[in-house]
Amino acid sequence: MDKNCYHISSVIQSYLEELDYRYQNRGQPLGLSTGIKTLDERMEWMRNGEVILLGARPAMGKTSFAVNCSYQLAKTFLEIPQNRDCVLYFSLKSSRDILLPRFISHETKQPSWEARYQRYSDVCFEKTYEDFEAIINATKRISELPLYICDYLDDMCEMENIIQQVNQQKHVAFIVVDYIQLFPFMGSDMGMKEIKKLAQAFNVPILVLSQLNRNLEHRKDKHPYLSDIRGEDKKILPYVDKILFLFREYYYLWNEEPKIKSGEKQEHFEKRWREWEKQCDKIKNECEIILAKGCYGRVKCFFDSYTGIFDDLVRSEDDIPF
Repeated sequence: MDKNCYHISSVIQSYLEELDYRYQNRGQPLGLSTGIKTLDERMEWMRNGEVILLGARPAMGKTSFAVNCSYQLAKTFLEIPQNRDCVLYFSLKSSRDILLPRFISHETKQPSWEARYQRYSDVCFEKTYEDFEAIINATKRISELPLYICDYLDDMCEMENIIQQVNQQKHVAFIVVDYIQLFPFMGSDMGMKEIKKLAQAFNVPILVLSQLNRNLEHRKDKHPYLSDIRGEDKKILPYVDKILFLFREYYYLWNEEPKIKSGEKQEHFEKRWREWEKQCDKIKNECEIILAKGCYGRVKCFFDSYTGIFDDLVRSEDDIPF
């Protein structure tokens, strides 16, 4: 009988074993963490064999989210004695030299542009020795992380070969593809079918980033929906287990700075401007994650656009309920 054909009894046995595992490990993660506890609980973590699509318009934080996940997981793997797990990050959007400052920023909690440019610009003359020492120490710690970056890829066969090569040294436990429109051979339904096969064959969750179309920019409500996935890219949906969308209201609000209206009194305009500024400050570090397939709902989280750090928001009555 074909190796991919199972009698229902064996499927039931696997189901009961998972139930028993969940019972014996109550309260323990059932997969890998995104670094955001509220999101993990909502989506039941990132599970082995899953393909997770992360979609958003530019400036919403797709790469920051992927780097945040990768950094947190790599740190977790490093802290576990005898652990061989590692993260593999495929990127055509950013070279390894451009990605590095993002990881340094997570380690130092300083803006990534400082880590990238301060040694090569006039800004460096304003920096103290302690600033440089902090970056040097951060790079030493990051160099120990079980993290691999690949910024060139020809086809799916090469991707599989790279995973196998890394597996000879470590165990690839999490994969990022940033982002799918830059990997032409992945954008079709056949390409994503191969991604799903890799996720299952290597028993690893794969986070795939995708840029949404521009339609939502013309709507008053700019929250993304499944219909905002680019036309051809919709063919990949059957091979995706979970879909997450990122939305930052602050980005759109900040670009709608009030202008004085014809005939408007100065004091009225200043009042409107102060209200706009107050609202901007209130939501500046908020990002909304919309769960659109495999798990559903909305989760508000903390996001610092300067460092790229994602984290949980302190829960309040204003948070979107689960």
